[in-house]
Amino acid sequence: MPAALSRRRKLLVLVGVVAMALGGCLYLWAVDPHNPTAVMPTCPTKFLTHLDCPGCGGLRATHALLHGDLRLALRDNAFLVLLSPIMLWLLTRAAQGYVTDRPTRVPTRLAGTILVVGVAWAIVRNLPNWPWKPISA
Repeated sequence: MPAALSRRRKLLVLVGVVAMALGGCLYLWAVDPHNPTAVMPTCPTKFLTHLDCPGCGGLRATHALLHGDLRLALRDNAFLVLLSPIMLWLLTRAAQGYVTDRPTRVPTRLAGTILVVGVAWAIVRNLPNWPWKPISA
């Protein structure tokens, strides 16, 4: 019986996390981060260094994707847009492992590749002549 209770709690936690993610997506669908008056969190990296981190533009890209504008999403943050199917797959595997008590690991080569590409993306997108600057507020 305790194992079933534990699994039930895990499912409730997972449902709560999914509900919060959907709530965030609903907010991003309704509020345009491209609008300077929109209430959005401040990127700590951008605030402290004035540089775009690999995630900068992610909220704007998500908003564009939710409205079906792939071109604008790629302009705002191509790295996150192209990485999102892989991340969705990894999150699905992690959720299954969490509920079934069979933890999953991110393949080492995949994690290393994501890290190297993320660092390269952060460097390239901060070059002075980089044409695809995020359209920020």
